[in-house]
Amino acid sequence: MIVKTFIIAMSLVMAGSLAIAQGKINYGDKGRFMQHEMMEYPMMNSGPMMGGTITSGILKTELNLTEEQVRSIDALHLAYNKVILQFEEDLSPKSLKLKQMLLEYPVNLDEVKALVMNIARIHGEMHVSMLANRLELEKVLMPIQRIKFKLMHQAISRPIGQGKGVIAGM
Repeated sequence: MIVKTFIIAMSLVMAGSLAIAQGKINYGDKGRFMQHEMMEYPMMNSGPMMGGTITSGILKTELNLTEEQVRSIDALHLAYNKVILQFEEDLSPKSLKLKQMLLEYPVNLDEVKALVMNIARIHGEMHVSMLANRLELEKVLMPIQRIKFKLMHQAISRPIGQGKGVIAGM
């Protein structure tokens, strides 16, 4: 019974994640900034961990970056994207293997658990990499730009249903 419940739960999680990733779920009104962000800043709503990627073009317009700052941020993004690509290459076969294991009968719960823990570890490493990249990016910014960047980041990384945020009222 526990295995059956686990299989159903994992299937629902995967189906929900797939629906979100494909954009088939509409969360309704996210506020003026979030609607603006979704239309004009498509990269802010994608990327690893659904935390999004704020491109240098977006930052340039929103934070009035200098050309030197744009070059530095572009270099950071390139290095970051290479790291994330490696993580995604590691995750892809593991995710497929998990799906395959869950379709088999009987499911070996110990193997599934080990694989899920391995996938979770990689996701954790990706998250740490994302945070390190963001902190490196903040070093390039001036103090006022850093404050605005943090507000932008809060607006796009807030969990669904947490209100319109600070920037929405601007």
